[in-house]
Amino acid sequence: MLNGDTVAIKQIFLENVNSEKLSIFENEISVLQKLKHPNIVQYKDYFSTKKYMNIVLEYVEGGSLQSLIKQKNITVTEDLLNKYIKQVLEGLDYIHSQGIVHRDIKAANLLYTKDAVVKLADFGFAYILNDDEKTNSLVGSPFWMPPEIIQQTGKVMFI
Repeated sequence: MLNGDTVAIKQIFLENVNSEKLSIFENEISVLQKLKHPNIVQYKDYFSTKKYMNIVLEYVEGGSLQSLIKQKNITVTEDLLNKYIKQVLEGLDYIHSQGIVHRDIKAANLLYTKDAVVKLADFGFAYILNDDEKTNSLVGSPFWMPPEIIQQTGKVMFI
């Protein structure tokens, strides 16, 4: 794999790690291995050491949209936002066509390149659906969920 590419490494320290966190990490590897799309952060490799589990990922140099939004000296135009939203929807359409639900879409999990390409990241809570299956599980980041999902009121369908 040594080809000179700059990569990102997502790493989990194995000392005192609980089984839930380990399961999330392993799930992310399983999901990312299945996905190939320009609006999805690309999985490169996986390796472990005595102390760490590591996922090698495509490096996305811009950072997260959350960090972009927090920058006071940056103005994001409506045209750029439209471009970003279109790319997020294209990435979501792709993963849904693969039977995968992300379940944690938020600005911190949307990365962007210097060429204004947005990529969905952090598939730790993602779920792979089996034929025509729908999931009623509730996972993700509460501050980014609609109130009717958190309160479990009204007609809500998880797909």
